[in-house]
Amino acid sequence: GCGKEQTQAIIRQILKQVQKETADVLHERVTVSIGAVTDQTLPGHHFETLYQKADEALYAAKKTGGNQVVFYEH
Repeated sequence: GCGKEQTQAIIRQILKQVQKETADVLHERVTVSIGAVTDQTLPGHHFETLYQKADEALYAAKKTGGNQVVFYEH
């Protein structure tokens, strides 16, 4: 799995690409909310637990506004 820094770098690339593609195609600004967790944050946990925690982080990102990335921190 990826660590937090590597995951953040990947997410930044995703955000840039989404913004570029939507601006080129839709001619509108689109915001993205992302919730993330790494297996280093919760080592030894099953996929379902990681998924649930990423989902919790996603809702936290949505609450704070557009273009937000929130990592689950326990």
